[in-house]
Amino acid sequence: MIGSHNSFTYLKSTNSVINAVSAFWRCQVKSIQEQYKAGVRFFDVRVKGEKKGNMVVWRTCHGKASLDRTFISLQAICATFNSLGKNIMIRIILEDNEYKDEFLKQVNEKIIGKQEIVKWVAIKKPWENIYYAKDMPKIVDYTYVPWNTGEDFWYNIKNFKFSSIATWAKNNNPDMTPEMFKDTKICYFMDYV
Repeated sequence: MIGSHNSFTYLKSTNSVINAVSAFWRCQVKSIQEQYKAGVRFFDVRVKGEKKGNMVVWRTCHGKASLDRTFISLQAICATFNSLGKNIMIRIILEDNEYKDEFLKQVNEKIIGKQEIVKWVAIKKPWENIYYAKDMPKIVDYTYVPWNTGEDFWYNIKNFKFSSIATWAKNNNPDMTPEMFKDTKICYFMDYV
């Protein structure tokens, strides 16, 4: 199956300065529906919590880029993808530790064991895997990697891969074959699908 990395990054940021440097955070240009029509069946949903009145809503994001879409609950995210069609899988990642308790509450009460499309739930900073489904496909990752985790600072400075994400995708995404679309045990995970 084909997976889209940072699936909501086709949206604009809520910050005009962040929009000006979108080449360094935008990973997709097609809407969720367009990605689905193109054959994507695994979606990567990044969120951060925001207080709205006396409740927490989930804003789509990628790192510092807060995107122009919010959901009233994690269940609402699932409903959006359930409405697309069959054979959808998603992962939901909380980008920061803020509102972690509310995130975990919703995951434990409304997601795990109740939403079959959710295959992986994690918190990014600090990295913590919350849920990993038994039928989670193996990820073959073609996404942009400018910085090597686990390597020291000077190694990364020396070997920094300076490129826009679009250029990286153009040079590193594989040619998609019919077999890649049909295989449900492997997810070919890409920017700019």
